[in-house]
Amino acid sequence: MAGDPPIPLPSGRGPRPAQDPARGGGILDVSAREVLAFVHRADALVPPGTEHRHIDLDRVVEQLTAGNE
Repeated sequence: MAGDPPIPLPSGRGPRPAQDPARGGGILDVSAREVLAFVHRADALVPPGTEHRHIDLDRVVEQLTAGNE
């Protein structure tokens, strides 16, 4: 839910962002194993199909279209 701390990756070190100056963006360097472990934990916390119980998407869309953050 909003305000909850992020779920740490298994290694405890987190992803390593890197700048990509040629494209003006960034690159996320994280192992597939860590991503898969994160996805499994996320599915355990919010099983697919139950997202509506955890976030009010109508409110989010309303805020986005109203110019609020």
